[in-house]
Amino acid sequence: MPMVAAEARTARNVAVRRARPGDAQALARLATALGYASSAEAMRLRLQDAEGAVLVAIDEEQAVVRGFAHVQRDAGLLATPYARLRALVVDECARNRGIGASLLAAAERWALDAGLHELHVDSNIVRERAHRFYQRHGYSEYKRQSVFTRKLA
Repeated sequence: MPMVAAEARTARNVAVRRARPGDAQALARLATALGYASSAEAMRLRLQDAEGAVLVAIDEEQAVVRGFAHVQRDAGLLATPYARLRALVVDECARNRGIGASLLAAAERWALDAGLHELHVDSNIVRERAHRFYQRHGYSEYKRQSVFTRKLA
């Protein structure tokens, strides 16, 4: 499994590192703010089972998690293996400080270290601000699709 530097300096007074079990409460808070309700305990279990890398951005002045990213390897029969950014969330009060860019760069480094030369990002169609963020960082939209779900008994 590829490694991410133990801690990397990023935006001013922010460090990016691998998530730890003690970060679960902050991850749950950020996920919930984005619309994915989660408890700290549920997040702790997900964090334990997460494939790839879960990276957190720490505001060093306040010792608070201000954002996180989850990146993992994706492979199937239809495409060469690639990295998929499963989540990138920055606390509303900390946006426009370079934290998202720092997390994205760390996810890209993880992908390259894993030997993956393409990073795919899924972003809900209503998140236009996020779309502009990815486009500013060199990403281009290549497909729109519908996602279907069914509860299984």
